Amino acid sequence: MLQAQKTTAERLIQLAHLYEGGQTSSLLERTIDKALAHEAAIASGQLAQIRQDLAELERQYEMSTAEFVRQFRAGQADDRMDFIDWASLAQMAEGLEMHFAEGEDN
Repeated sequence: MLQAQKTTAERLIQLAHLYEGGQTSSLLERTIDKALAHEAAIASGQLAQIRQDLAELERQYEMSTAEFVRQFRAGQADDRMDFIDWASLAQMAEGLEMHFAEGEDN
């Protein structure tokens, strides 16, 4: 299979095998560290923006996101667009926060 035809996941697996076999350079390790730091910075910026958006909805509807999510999941919130957006933002924030927590465990 040509390199261009391999998926990113396949190339990462290939790199992992090389790394496990001690066949990588310090340049590759620094590059990976920089790429991971870059992706973390992007995700951190996204999370900050989502938190701002959530705070605005909390102010507008005078309700915490946790309470809104509880009501939304219980079917106690109507289906206005703001509420659909709020639920989506809360879910995205939860996913990013879990991702960051997993990163701290490693």
